Amino acid sequence: MWILIATQLLIVGVDASRFWCHKFEDGQCIAPGDAGLTLTTEDKAKMSAFVKAVLSSSWQRPQVVNSSTIRNKVLAGYQGWAGARGTWDHWTNDGQMAPSATDPDVNHWEHFEMIPQMGEYPLGALQATGFKYHGNGSVVNVYANAAEGVVDLHFQWMKDYGMDGVLLQRFISDVINPGKGLDHFNTILAQADAAAAKHGRTYAIMYDMSGAASTWDTDIDADFVSHVKNYTSSERYLKEKGRPVVCIFGLGLVDHAQATVDSSLRFIRSMQANGFYVIGSGPYYWREGTHDALPGYSGVFTAFDAIMPWSVGRYSSALDFSRLGPLVEADAALTQSRGQGLMRT
Repeated sequence: MWILIATQLLIVGVDASRFWCHKFEDGQCIAPGDAGLTLTTEDKAKMSAFVKAVLSSSWQRPQVVNSSTIRNKVLAGYQGWAGARGTWDHWTNDGQMAPSATDPDVNHWEHFEMIPQMGEYPLGALQATGFKYHGNGSVVNVYANAAEGVVDLHFQWMKDYGMDGVLLQRFISDVINPGKGLDHFNTILAQADAAAAKHGRTYAIMYDMSGAASTWDTDIDADFVSHVKNYTSSERYLKEKGRPVVCIFGLGLVDHAQATVDSSLRFIRSMQANGFYVIGSGPYYWREGTHDALPGYSGVFTAFDAIMPWSVGRYSSALDFSRLGPLVEADAALTQSRGQGLMRT
């Protein structure tokens, strides 16, 4: 799960207190990643305003989120893929066998670093692993995402802890053909719609074209018309400027070259012509066309209604992020001058 804060853009520095630590010993940070960094008075004011904006926008708002705008929202990226299709998808490396502490085959090793708290999950949604808890020796269970009650619980937690909703990811490679993959993600979509209504949250579809073929655009069109479009008229479906929000991840990324400039522009303009607000998510260096961004895609990024640079893996500490301040500020200046939205992940 990743977090998107769609709110006022603020460039913040870091305090002398540690925001990142490379090594701990006896609970103490012995290798801080931010050594030597201090906050200026201006930085402190910006950080304070940022925290206030996020908390006041979520924790103190009415119990039913305003789904008519994406502005001032705290949203999570929701994959819904854990334990999919009756397998161990995303719980083990190969998704085929239960994770175990004794199995020598690396393909069967666990695919997670932390075990979620399982006490609130419905018993029927749990799958037993080969691990046991220290202390009482009880079996470690994990959940199957599409099991009844799991998505509902996640949306309940969003309400309990002040998150507004999700961008519900839909993987093109999983939904292009009839079968367990399509059935699974259709189930997650229906459950998310019901849970958003029940708990007063909001959601929008985010297509992920990782692993997609050169027919990615027509594949999305077919899936959208057949399985998604009807949900966009739901009261809880996220809108912006009166238009349902649809996000697409991957256009312009160096490892997603199957989406050419021409096919990307056709897709964006077609969705917009049909009344949708299109957000593009992908390269962090979209404006420069370097590093993780394909060159020559400036027209594609100009066409989006909003841009959401993908920051996962682009920095690993507060020090790293502080060095990106000029880039983030330039992104904001350009999108603002064009009347585009800009969201940071």
